[in-house]
Amino acid sequence: QVVHPSCMYMYNQITNWQKDIMNFLATDGINQIGIYQLDFLRINQIKLNESLGASYQDNGLWFQIFSFAKRIYFINEAFYILRRDNPNSSVYSKDKVYAICEEYDFIRDNLRKNPYIEQNIAPICALHRYGNYISTLNRIDDKYKFEFIEKFAKDFEQLFKDNEIDYSIFGFHKIELINTIIENPRMFYYGLIGLKSRIQNQLTYKLGHCYIRANNIFKKILLPLSLLKILFSHHFEQKIYKSILYFRPDLKLPSVSLYSEFLDSILIRNEISYRYGSIILKAFKHWYKGKLFLLPFKLYSLKRSKNA
Repeated sequence: QVVHPSCMYMYNQITNWQKDIMNFLATDGINQIGIYQLDFLRINQIKLNESLGASYQDNGLWFQIFSFAKRIYFINEAFYILRRDNPNSSVYSKDKVYAICEEYDFIRDNLRKNPYIEQNIAPICALHRYGNYISTLNRIDDKYKFEFIEKFAKDFEQLFKDNEIDYSIFGFHKIELINTIIENPRMFYYGLIGLKSRIQNQLTYKLGHCYIRANNIFKKILLPLSLLKILFSHHFEQKIYKSILYFRPDLKLPSVSLYSEFLDSILIRNEISYRYGSIILKAFKHWYKGKLFLLPFKLYSLKRSKNA
């Protein structure tokens, strides 16, 4: 789809960003499927950013077009298919680290040439920079991540100083994440690098994983004891961890919830271990309501739905 499903009203009417700022928020780099008047491109001197390696120039072209266009008309039909099956494409490169930063610097420089447009949509540029920086962190090789996080912190600290961060469009979670990166890039990096193991070390995941491993009659008989052992062991580990933080609060990693935008790339929360564990943990927490008696039936129901 050309626009976000929540903005279907934008189809089949003439619009622009001055009429509806959602032109920038509900669309993202869609210049590939657009038809434009040549005079419009020439008069506004709209050009691709001729960066090395032809990386992410669609971002800059799209931003220029939507900044200057006075008449935009969205059609909810497919006339063009964007293929991304080239393994050498920039979107798959783990070594192309700063190309997106350079592209958004190019966009920002273009806005400075047009004060009226700059005043109104510089915060939109900052928001899209944020989204692309997050995507880059998901994409690049681990060996580049800390260096890029430092760049992330530097760029957004400057955006805060320039009053280009609009809290109303960023939202609380994004602001919290940016502030965490600015305040302590190193601890954010450690939290990100160890995210998979941190999630697997959560009580929910460990309980679910234990249930899945009970794949023979002997393990199934011992399963209740195994689950209780994990519960007690986990709580003991948490006490030790809290004791360490009491003396060394600087070692505290940011909450896993802060990294929600990275979890899909890890594909852990959708794993069956986590889903089983969630059911088991709820049953233990509400044992006094008789939930433990219902636990076998709920686990069986999930297993059936998984195999269906």
